Amino acid sequence: MALMLLNKKGKLDQSLLISSESEAIEWGKELFKYYMTLSKKVSREKTNYFFSEQAPTLERAVICEKTSI
Repeated sequence: MALMLLNKKGKLDQSLLISSESEAIEWGKELFKYYMTLSKKVSREKTNYFFSEQAPTLERAVICEKTSI
């Protein structure tokens, strides 16, 4: 399990929490499920982000910020 969180200002903190312990992996899955229940679907037109073409799953949840060209 690898996890990056936001800092107090809401920006992505570059620190990385990593663990291969089964308890940590289960905690990460539970955390993901919890935030999925709180999430709202957003349209691509109304956001500055692009999403993975695959539906979010516990195995693959990717959100990348668009960079200006």
